Amino acid sequence: MMTIENVFREMQPWLKGIKVAENFNLLEVDLKITWKVPQKNDGIQLKKGSANNGFISVVVYSDSLDFDTMIDWLKTSVIDYNLEIEEKERLLKTKIDELKEVFSTKDLDELNKLTFTTEGDILDLKNNKKEKMDSNGVTKELSQEEQST
Repeated sequence: MMTIENVFREMQPWLKGIKVAENFNLLEVDLKITWKVPQKNDGIQLKKGSANNGFISVVVYSDSLDFDTMIDWLKTSVIDYNLEIEEKERLLKTKIDELKEVFSTKDLDELNKLTFTTEGDILDLKNNKKEKMDSNGVTKELSQEEQST
């Protein structure tokens, strides 16, 4: 069983507060404005707040789900998903830089012979995480324009 202190430690810097208001369980979180969140979340609702320094305040709330379920959803469907996307983007930029170096140092004949090998079916563009997000609903970026809605 995870303690509240461990939950906050694990969810830093995103999770800011947990509280009960009337019949609702609420999570106060700060998410990056560029992050995607599922639009359809069985039992979970979102209320966007103000944006500041690239983050947007969001209240995640439910009148039917317990905190453990809500925190698990936040961690897996929002935080872990978006951190993986960010890591993939960093990796892509690194690989592009490596290719630029190769292209700048090799002649055209050598570049025409260039091949790539991967293990397994790594280049299959179907992303299991993305498919999971789609089954929960359309993903959408939180933007400053949308926060006023």
